[in-house]
Amino acid sequence: MTGGLVQSVLVPGPTNSYNYTYSTITRNFTLAATGVGNVAGCPSSLPSQTSSVRVVSAITLPNSKQYQFSYDPIYGLLNKVTYPTGATVTYTWGVDPASEEMYLKVPKTVCNYVHSWPVIKKRIVTFDGITPAQEQDFAYTTIWGTGSQADLWITKTTTVTTKDLLRSGQPGFVDTYTYIPLSVDGHTQIP
Repeated sequence: MTGGLVQSVLVPGPTNSYNYTYSTITRNFTLAATGVGNVAGCPSSLPSQTSSVRVVSAITLPNSKQYQFSYDPIYGLLNKVTYPTGATVTYTWGVDPASEEMYLKVPKTVCNYVHSWPVIKKRIVTFDGITPAQEQDFAYTTIWGTGSQADLWITKTTTVTTKDLLRSGQPGFVDTYTYIPLSVDGHTQIP
């Protein structure tokens, strides 16, 4: 986690208090983008995403046990949870290229872009904080429309490959999730 102000807040409980510890983290990344349709007068790239956000870095329970949270230094998104038992869940973030759409109003025109977006690429679970027990790998695809609908996605698919790292041969399975957009009043809405 990148530096920043650490602040604690006590929340009264039945006999003891919950203590929330906050930190300030920064994120700084640029989305790769491609203009779609008429790009005259449109910026050739999107602005960088740079900001500081306040996040929960720990929760101390009434029994003094603690949950700890860490964040990705590029995207500012949760990348590790440490449980009171010492177990952990770790997330690796990456970019899914050309996976989202964006409309940007500039004087006298609306600019359409297809752009990348941060996504979870890997999730690893440990029971003891050291030995990986389960791994999940995530893959994403986006199918875009054509012609006048080149800036609207038709389907999105997420494929999750899960492996049991503690069993001989690391058995696993694959789940595939497919999404379609909804149309409301003639406008495409992403579910």
